[in-house]
Amino acid sequence: MTTAIIHDDINDATGYANGDTFKSPKAVREYFTVATQVEMFGDDAVTDQDVLDGFSERVIESGSHCDFNLFKIRLMHNSSIPGARWCEPIGWEPSNEIEGAEFADGSWWSDSEEEAGLVWFGDVNAYGSEEVIDASLDDLRVASCGDCRVIGTVEV
Repeated sequence: MTTAIIHDDINDATGYANGDTFKSPKAVREYFTVATQVEMFGDDAVTDQDVLDGFSERVIESGSHCDFNLFKIRLMHNSSIPGARWCEPIGWEPSNEIEGAEFADGSWWSDSEEEAGLVWFGDVNAYGSEEVIDASLDDLRVASCGDCRVIGTVEV
């Protein structure tokens, strides 16, 4: 069976390619949930979450009907922000400007201390420390180091 046929079958079952393109893997996974499918298709919906998970991973892997803007990051230790881990960009730098701080070595630094860093929101237990992953800008935020709170979205 060819990839096109498989994706036609997934689309026939879920209608995933009938709307706007997906902007992130998270958006694909949210689309392929039982709740979303029942809301759209009622009694005709696919209601097996394991099947829907397989569909979402196939769509993400192939990039079919996706317009992802992914960036490589290295995951670090967990943040005190629930569901977030500190991370470092690999091969790119955010363009965010933080008054009194300059981006260097993966964070924003003032004269002598770290002011802010990047955090990734996702399944914090799915990856090991120092693991490199592709992340969507939707899953990245700028967080202050002193009080560990999100202070902005990531700009590139």
